[in-house]
Amino acid sequence: MEIHSRTLVAFSSQRRIDNLLNFIVDFLSQEAPPAQDWLTLLGHLSSLIHLVPGGRRRMTSDIRPLSKPS
Repeated sequence: MEIHSRTLVAFSSQRRIDNLLNFIVDFLSQEAPPAQDWLTLLGHLSSLIHLVPGGRRRMTSDIRPLSKPS
């Protein structure tokens, strides 16, 4: 994470952004990504939770339906 003290803004590092973009390209190229890839995607998104205002609240509402038994 990079923090610009002058503007009080935090950014994900360029390496993490590149890793996420590469993963998304691979993820979207699959017709039916396996569960492990979905978990990896959630891991990438959860690592950004502190950079997005209200991110924890939004992320929690997206994850809850995934954890309910069907």
